[in-house]
Amino acid sequence: MKRVSILLSVFIIIFLVLAFLLVTGSITKYTGYFVDNTISNEKFKSCLSNQDLKLYINSVEVLKNLNFQYLSYFKIIDCKISKDEECKNINKPLWSINGLLIEGEITEDDLSQMSSCKL
Repeated sequence: MKRVSILLSVFIIIFLVLAFLLVTGSITKYTGYFVDNTISNEKFKSCLSNQDLKLYINSVEVLKNLNFQYLSYFKIIDCKISKDEECKNINKPLWSINGLLIEGEITEDDLSQMSSCKL
């Protein structure tokens, strides 16, 4: 009787350990992975550096008011000096991303979609 009790206890412990490993493995599979934003961000920046990015402005003051993290990847064109076609009748900042134009403000998602660079 004592021997049966010990064997039963051992089997229960083994079952509980295996169940624990299975459950924790499943939980880790769905929640344990994390995205390293540093690597993703570096790939995004690297991709941006290979794009044709321009920002047309009609005043240097506009640059002071822009709070855009990736502004350094854009070639800034002052429309008071430039004779580019895009500079005609410009009232707001005009973003050119690989030839596609957006007037006004853009988001990181806009930049990602238009440049085909994944965030």
